[in-house]
Amino acid sequence: MKAEILTSADSKLIEEFLAQQIFLPIQQTLQWEKLQNSLNSRSWKIGIKEGKALSGFALVFAKRLPFGFRWLHLPRGILAVDSASRKAIYEKLLEIGKKENHVFIRFDWQRDSEINAKELQSAHTTHFPQTTLILDLQQSEEELLAQMKPKGRYNIRVAEKHGVTIRESHEASDAKIFAELLKKTTERDGFSSHPDSYYEKFISELGDTASCFIAEYEGKAIAASICTFAGDTATYYYGSSNHEFRNVMAPYALQWKAIQTAKERGFHYYDFLGISPEDSTNHAWSGVTDFKKKFGGEVVNYPTSSELILRKTAFNFIRLLKKIRG
Repeated sequence: MKAEILTSADSKLIEEFLAQQIFLPIQQTLQWEKLQNSLNSRSWKIGIKEGKALSGFALVFAKRLPFGFRWLHLPRGILAVDSASRKAIYEKLLEIGKKENHVFIRFDWQRDSEINAKELQSAHTTHFPQTTLILDLQQSEEELLAQMKPKGRYNIRVAEKHGVTIRESHEASDAKIFAELLKKTTERDGFSSHPDSYYEKFISELGDTASCFIAEYEGKAIAASICTFAGDTATYYYGSSNHEFRNVMAPYALQWKAIQTAKERGFHYYDFLGISPEDSTNHAWSGVTDFKKKFGGEVVNYPTSSELILRKTAFNFIRLLKKIRG
């Protein structure tokens, strides 16, 4: 069994394989590759061909570091039918990393996809949460409401009574509205965000697999979210709101509308993307975790992210530089 680099000619094979995956991550789709390529990330599609089908697949990206260095990122992979296929793809990733002279490879594993290899170590940082919250959309709307916390249902009704309306959009102009609201959110909560142009590309490049939901109150946009739709899973990717209008509870109406939309379109799962670990205290995500948990769902833990250092001196230099810069 040997993995190989796939091309655009293999797109149909890839799409057929991805359609069979349970809890498919958007980060392993061809649409995500298109987005990352538009952001100047080089990519490789790695797969194992078994006749006229694939038995494994991974999408990996090269990311920039200072002084011309690069690292290789596997986001939410490897997708494979068995451990042998995962191992073959892992070996191909190592081959690419060494051949392309990357400093390190980071593996943000998908559920039940990790590789146990002695050369791997726990990642010094990660781009993805280790814990998330998943709603099963096979339930009826009544059941989804019933399994929410009482405050969640109550806040949805508050938004409805205030006349908050929600509209869905695929327009870059609405991605700008989201970005403007996000500035208010980041100023309030003290975290960083991407440049405005990133959110516009997110909507435009992902096409039908991403939507911007806008909450309006008295003719004014007061909250917004961006959701992705891939395979059997819809994901709440980004959220923003104007705290000035917090009393009308627009984020609750926004979230409920996205959940309803995903269910109507036949998606099996709704992923809240990330919450604070269950055993954590005073975590930076405690506030948003409390918000998400009001909608119910099942807590899901991912395997611990791993790293393989390929150029130790360069790796230590980059780590030191990051500490100096703060």
